[in-house]
Amino acid sequence: MVNYGAAENHGKSRRELKFFDVFLIYKRIFIMAKAWYLYNGSGDPNSSISYTLYNPLDLTAVAPCPDGCRLCAIKSNTGPGRPVSPLSNNVRTYLSNFFIAQKAQPPFTRAVYVVGKAPC
Repeated sequence: MVNYGAAENHGKSRRELKFFDVFLIYKRIFIMAKAWYLYNGSGDPNSSISYTLYNPLDLTAVAPCPDGCRLCAIKSNTGPGRPVSPLSNNVRTYLSNFFIAQKAQPPFTRAVYVVGKAPC
C-alpha cells in the first residue's frame, strides 16, 4: 500500500502517485513478464517479428515443443503480441548456441529460453 504522506512523496499530488503506481503495475505485468513465442518457420530468428505469442490467455503456459533440433520457440519479455524488440542479448546468445548444439538453451538449467522441435 502506498503512503500518500507529503514527506515520503516529495510533494507529488495524490493523482500523480496513483498514476505512477498504475504505471509500475503495468510495467511489471506487461513489460517485465516473460512468455513463450513460437517461431514462424521463416525469417530471421533474431528478429522479434518472426515470432507470435504462444498462448495469449496464459502467459505461464509451457512451450508445446519439449525438445528437438529445429527452432520451435523462445521465452522472452512480452510485447504487444510479439517479443520485445530487439531480442535481449541473452536470448540472441541462446539462439546462436541452439543452432550449434541443436539442444534446448541454456543447457542443464531449469530456466530454458530456446527450445526446438522434432523431427530433425
